[in-house]
Amino acid sequence: MTPWQKLAEARIREWQRKPAAARDRGVQPEAAVTPLEMQLLEEVMRLHEMAAAAKEPATADALRRQATGVETRLLIVLESSGRPLAAQRFGALIQEMRSGAAHRGHRERSG
Repeated sequence: MTPWQKLAEARIREWQRKPAAARDRGVQPEAAVTPLEMQLLEEVMRLHEMAAAAKEPATADALRRQATGVETRLLIVLESSGRPLAAQRFGALIQEMRSGAAHRGHRERSG
């Protein structure tokens, strides 16, 4: 018997000695990972909300510029993976969210 066969036999015997409940546990699936596109969209939304709530105009502008960079990255990811329709819809969603966040921010600063 080769060393590999001996090792395999030992592992099989070790597995057989375990209680049935311990043997039946298979590989546990990893936690679901949020797709990159959703991570980027959430980042864009967060940055726009922060910009709308910012008290300093310079801070708000910096946050909007950062959000624009993330938006561009998101649309490039979608386009380069062959999903132009998704890119178009995400762009429209971002535009709606941007106008809503700007409106809320203006109301918060003036109120």
